[in-house]
Amino acid sequence: MNSTVQVNAFSSDDEMNRAMQKKLEAIYADIHASAPVAQAFSAYETAQQNVAKLKEAQAGLTRRARRIFDELKSASSTVESRLIESPAGEVDFKRLAALEIEHRSVSRANSRILEHLLPQAEIGELNRAAEHLSAKAHAVREAANSRIEKTAKMMAEAAEYEGGIVFDSQNTLSGEMHTQATEFERQAVNYRTWALEREEQYLKLAREMESIRII
Repeated sequence: MNSTVQVNAFSSDDEMNRAMQKKLEAIYADIHASAPVAQAFSAYETAQQNVAKLKEAQAGLTRRARRIFDELKSASSTVESRLIESPAGEVDFKRLAALEIEHRSVSRANSRILEHLLPQAEIGELNRAAEHLSAKAHAVREAANSRIEKTAKMMAEAAEYEGGIVFDSQNTLSGEMHTQATEFERQAVNYRTWALEREEQYLKLAREMESIRII
């Protein structure tokens, strides 16, 4: 088997670091484009969009509820004035009734988002973030291991020829990749912890709201 080993000489540590960074960026670009990582990122993006849409909907419902409430006060005042002016006369309650129904519906929809849909979506977003980080960690570590195996094989061949070569994998691109994979794993653990904490808060609040409704 014939192998060609390219040795790069750098005039300074800064030049070497820039070259390593450029190489790492190219490696990570390939990893991020790989199917498992890309799919995990797509799922995370979808979860983010879901949270954003629910927050936008909740804000819109809040504005609508305030507008309806103002209209409701005005319509109620109008009905009361007409009743005072003509106690025995006919009064049109349709507008008032319609506003009351709309306000209740909007308030229920808003509560549903705040109490259930948004917390569940936020939990999902945190879990998808953890899965994306785990996918990146796995892909980066696999790529690092593959590079180390290839390098070790070449070094073994060189050592057989030269009689002995010292190789420290920590001071290589592969070593840096292992460090990055460990960081991704740490972040994934954090996101899973936050997801569990958010779920506990959601379940606690759901139980409290249910007990209030029963009373």
